[in-house]
Amino acid sequence: MRTRRHDDAGSSSLDERLASGAWADLCRRAADPDATAEELQALAEHYAWVVRAAVASHPGVSVQTLEVLRTDRAWGVRAAVLRREEQLRS
Repeated sequence: MRTRRHDDAGSSSLDERLASGAWADLCRRAADPDATAEELQALAEHYAWVVRAAVASHPGVSVQTLEVLRTDRAWGVRAAVLRREEQLRS
């Protein structure tokens, strides 16, 4: 019988999760409407491009964070920035 894994992501700090490399959890946090600008800024520096792309897609991402992500090395992140900027213009 499978037991449900206890979700302890809420009990660890963002810094601990960033260090752990739990990028799937961090993508969910980057998509969370309650994510703060500070959290998004920290997540924008994560090594996994999918986390940075999730940050770029967040409706509350700051213009400053988008500016940083606009020159990201990963095309997926740059594409997410372009989509977000299109949404902002509409």
